[in-house]
Amino acid sequence: MKTQTSLEMYKDYKIVKSNELINSKSRFTLMQQRIILLMAARIKITDADFIPYHISISEILGLGPNDKVKGQQYNDIREAAVGLTNSAIYLQQGDKWRSMAFISVAEGEKGKNFITVQFSPQMKPFLLNLKDNYTSYFLKHVFSFRSAHSIRIYELLAQYYPKIRSRKFDLEYLKDMLYVGDKYNRFFDFKKYVIEVSVKEINALSDIYVEYEVEKKGRKVVGLIFHMSKNVQNVPSEQENQEDKMDMTLLPSPPMIPKEKAEKKPKKKKEKPVAPAMEESPAWIVAEQEAGQLSLDLVAEGKAAAKPATGIKPATIQKLEQKYGKALTDFYVKKVSALDEVANKTGYLITALKSGYYQEEFEGMSAEADRKRKLAEERERKQSYERKKQEISAEYDEYLKNLKRRLLAEATEDDQAEYLFDLETSSNSYLKKFIAEWEADQPSETALGFYGTWLIENKLDDSAQELIKSLASYAKAKHGFEIED
Repeated sequence: MKTQTSLEMYKDYKIVKSNELINSKSRFTLMQQRIILLMAARIKITDADFIPYHISISEILGLGPNDKVKGQQYNDIREAAVGLTNSAIYLQQGDKWRSMAFISVAEGEKGKNFITVQFSPQMKPFLLNLKDNYTSYFLKHVFSFRSAHSIRIYELLAQYYPKIRSRKFDLEYLKDMLYVGDKYNRFFDFKKYVIEVSVKEINALSDIYVEYEVEKKGRKVVGLIFHMSKNVQNVPSEQENQEDKMDMTLLPSPPMIPKEKAEKKPKKKKEKPVAPAMEESPAWIVAEQEAGQLSLDLVAEGKAAAKPATGIKPATIQKLEQKYGKALTDFYVKKVSALDEVANKTGYLITALKSGYYQEEFEGMSAEADRKRKLAEERERKQSYERKKQEISAEYDEYLKNLKRRLLAEATEDDQAEYLFDLETSSNSYLKKFIAEWEADQPSETALGFYGTWLIENKLDDSAQELIKSLASYAKAKHGFEIED
């Protein structure tokens, strides 16, 4: 019987790290990240102390069972492991800071297909017996990443997801967390080689689908906002349900009434603040209606649904709408009507609204739809901007052509003599080729074009020069339109 590899055994296990560790600064390579992940996957919930872990070199490299480890690959893993013993994580809270080694032991032997590694004792508060303030995710969602930045960005997003679907980063803070230093001073390069690569990998391989937008102050990029949603192509529904069950410690489900106790009244819970009544449909409902993506069975044009949800009294729904607003009530009606294990859905609906069972989910959907609306508005703004820019650009080109024609028509013999003198004394050998055409009094269209440009540069006053020096200056002067970089 074929022995199951450690990676196959552990790929469905969870990585659990404290949020303080997630938010620490560290500079690990991809191979070092993989070593840490394979070590963390072996930690058991009952572990009270760290033990040495034997990690297969083939696993770290992502090799198949029939692939052989080459000499240079072994050297790379040895350097990565030794580097971990010399690397540290850096934590800072206000004026206090700490720096500590991540692993204390790294051992190997030439010819052996494994290394032995052990976490530093200082890592205990960040990896063992975590009760709260931690982040967990499945090893399989990150292990195939080819960029260390992808792992770091995934962890920073998973720290919020799924409870919060967006996370905003100051640009310099994110660069600091990713330890890129001055490597990507231009945002274009940082976006191309770090952000785009990471987002592509996360979307292709993980359980989270990521979109992002840049935040600007004037023309300068100052931040990034990542938006997260469930990556349905990588998380089949059965697996999704299983993962949700394993993640219940992070995001508790709302209370449910078991079937056998359906006749009993639900237990009283401490009341949570309820959402204010909404007289009109909020922006997120409007946005989804316009996009044809309204996911809730909400009424159209403010009219009541043709039939009330099964098992819930219409009169009660109307009263609840007056108290909590139509949008919130309709959302709860849909949720409660789907609970087959609840016998008295009317009573349960009242309790659910009062206690705010689904308030976070409702607000999350509201925020998500509002985000989509804003993205749609931004797309429309950009498209409108590009259309206007193209129109002005065409107008600007035509303006320059007409200006050249006018100046050529108005040019005197003295202007031509001055131009030819400039050509004769010019160091530009290409322009000198046109002297013969002018002496033969047969200038080509190209020669006339250069002459027209010379007239523009030498015969227009400063205000006229300022107008045509660039498309941006023309657009601002003629249309009050700002050309973005």
